[in-house]
Amino acid sequence: MQFKGEVLKIKKNKVKFLVEDLEYTIPSSDIFGIYFDKEPNPVYRELMGYANGDELTDPEKCMKAQMDVKAFHGKEFGNFALGFFFGIIGVIGCAVSSPGPQNGADTYMLSENKELFNDPAYLACYKKKARSKSVGDAAIGWVASILLLVAIIGS
Repeated sequence: MQFKGEVLKIKKNKVKFLVEDLEYTIPSSDIFGIYFDKEPNPVYRELMGYANGDELTDPEKCMKAQMDVKAFHGKEFGNFALGFFFGIIGVIGCAVSSPGPQNGADTYMLSENKELFNDPAYLACYKKKARSKSVGDAAIGWVASILLLVAIIGS
């Protein structure tokens, strides 16, 4: 089957789209392809690596940056601890941070993309992915501290 509509969200295991005011969600495994005929679609822009405003980054560089963050960025425990001990302040701190591949010893030593560490497209994607990962880790820490507090008070 073919559908013509607006893609709302693409996740690892499903795609959400809108057809004639009806929202559909289909498992990714059931999809052969997605075609965009309008470039300004926000989902398309994110997939193609638009980092800031109208600046198009190289999708290959963006993918390499995201994979480096996933494999080497680390700092999960540190960000968790920030959220756990400092709550919303820790989460905000992670949100305004400026992570880079040069700051992480693992990324700097183990990444095969060292030649891209000064490339603006790579850096924009790296910072965006690392920042969102850090904020998530800090938020989990904050929630854990709240749950611990509730458990202590409740007993």
